[in-house]
Amino acid sequence: MRINTFAESPELSAMRGTLFYTKLRPYVHARLEANKYTEGLRIREENEARLSVEDRYFAKLDILFAQLFKNCKMRQFWKQMLMRLRDEESVSCLSIEALEKAYLNEVVVLFERLGRFASLLRKAFRSNIDVVDIELRLLAFFNPLLFSKRNYAHHRLYLGFRGMAELQSLEDKVTDEKSFDVYYAEFEARLNEILEWISYTERELSDLLKDYLELVHSKIQRDGTYIAPTCLAANFSISDRLNVDIRERHNHKKVFAELSSNK
Repeated sequence: MRINTFAESPELSAMRGTLFYTKLRPYVHARLEANKYTEGLRIREENEARLSVEDRYFAKLDILFAQLFKNCKMRQFWKQMLMRLRDEESVSCLSIEALEKAYLNEVVVLFERLGRFASLLRKAFRSNIDVVDIELRLLAFFNPLLFSKRNYAHHRLYLGFRGMAELQSLEDKVTDEKSFDVYYAEFEARLNEILEWISYTERELSDLLKDYLELVHSKIQRDGTYIAPTCLAANFSISDRLNVDIRERHNHKKVFAELSSNK
């Protein structure tokens, strides 16, 4: 028996190499640890109001980064679950469907969590910092079809992975070892196709996460000094929900089409 932390992936390695991880996080942690109203990095709800707005802002940045880490680990979990299907004693196309949907949902969650950085900077600095390039970077990377597919899944309209209907048909016709072998060959082919897409996604996301976090970091500091969030309300809370409306504000489909054609 061992603990699997899912702490190794191309994306996590890329994130660990950013200034956000090597400079900002140590700065925030040292700042919080030195505060008499915190317990290490833990902030009790009853003590949050005693922290300065600036402390709460930096704590929020750190939380947003930690949520990215968790998302990457969660997708590693679903990926490994898919890989283990090869070793299962019994198989079903429903297994692929359920796990592929879970992974797909986490990719959409990643977009939302990345978008919260732009939302926080808009709230903290308003027009004093331009975040449009940050938002467009996300819209240029994430295909709008990804969100449509996720929405279909939420409304039970999910049509499945490519080749699912054919695989289901073969599964329904299994009556002996020969028909099972035909079915399992197709099962493996579809599973490998999804795993190849996940590996491709990991490589692409590694570049995105590195570039995106470095871009965010460049916005929040000047000449090596982090900028105070001058526009945050006095009652700003670490638990405040950050609305991500990037897709509506910029017309995602139009931006994606325009920027894709310019590549």
